[in-house]
Amino acid sequence: MRKHPYNFGKLGSPINRRAFLKMMGATTMAAGLHPLLSACTQTETTSQPAAPDTEEKIGGNIDFLSWEGYDLLNETQAWKDKYGVEMASTYIGSMEDTQAKLVGGAGVGYDLISYNQGYDDLYLKLNILTPLEVEKIPNYQSLMPLWREKDTPWVKDGKVHGIPFTWGPYTLTYNADEIQPESFFELLEPKWKGRIGIVDDMLIAVPTAAALAGLGDKLPNLTKEELQQSMDTMQQFKAQARGIAPSYGELTSMFVAGEIVASIPCWGAVAIWAQDQGANIQNILPSEGGFCYVDAYAIPPTSDNRATTLAFINEVLTKEIQAAQALSLAACVVREDAVPLLDASVKNLVPYDNLDMIWEKAPFTDLPPQESDTYATYADWIAAWEAFKAS
Repeated sequence: MRKHPYNFGKLGSPINRRAFLKMMGATTMAAGLHPLLSACTQTETTSQPAAPDTEEKIGGNIDFLSWEGYDLLNETQAWKDKYGVEMASTYIGSMEDTQAKLVGGAGVGYDLISYNQGYDDLYLKLNILTPLEVEKIPNYQSLMPLWREKDTPWVKDGKVHGIPFTWGPYTLTYNADEIQPESFFELLEPKWKGRIGIVDDMLIAVPTAAALAGLGDKLPNLTKEELQQSMDTMQQFKAQARGIAPSYGELTSMFVAGEIVASIPCWGAVAIWAQDQGANIQNILPSEGGFCYVDAYAIPPTSDNRATTLAFINEVLTKEIQAAQALSLAACVVREDAVPLLDASVKNLVPYDNLDMIWEKAPFTDLPPQESDTYATYADWIAAWEAFKAS
């Protein structure tokens, strides 16, 4: 039986939807976050929409560019067999890989990407996102209303550019046979030298570094001095690290091989993948704080198989595939009627009947400003992370 991938305790006071939407534009990392444990219940059900009604032919290749696992190869195999669809996947190591490939003119006609909620303004500015024909994605109407709100990272100026399909909290991931940490700072004990992992994912690493430096309440608006202070704090953990994994797949391999006992920070799917290979890898939200991610599918201008890509997105939004992706990615679902279908190992990841609770304690990350005379910019964050890796 697959072990429970999270060890959550209770959260604090709730916030309302207006506060959540405000957070999407200016997020801070919560301090003093303790593990949560809360049952989730279904509060509302919706009917299952039919497949897209379109005369456009569905089939052929979908050229995919995103995180490993987000192509949902196994979960959508029956649908792909039915329509003769092949997924040609290119995996990224960080979100910066996406704009590098799409803006840099790699010449590949990518059909499907995903983006984190912090990248919406940048990707719109770089013309990476195109408006989506939601009438060809009937399951879109079954998403929780929250994910379809106006003026969010996915719906702007009356146009839908992204379809949220998975979300959840980032974690401290560890080998439960060797260590039972509650704090990131426990990883600094001398006995763990050379056995800590770090993943090459700037958007997670820099906010985590800021929280560890006591600057979480200032995110994402750090001065250059505060950014340097954050990276100096992270250097303590790098001194303990076996290395910086270029991808979450590589990080998983390091766990399975017994090379590392913990990672700072991590994505919950790593624990699931490692468990499938026999390793007792678990996740916890550490006492220093945490934050959530939301990833949305999008179609870039390079797509040459748009009808099939829209149909794929629609399939992923079915309640059955939603429940399946939650299991494979240690993630949460975006439609309420998928909750009863969740495997027991992921059903209690978050309190679905009070989501405000988790967003109060583990808010969503956001990018720093693109330009500023006061704060460190997005370019400054990238430069600081590259310097950290090279040091």
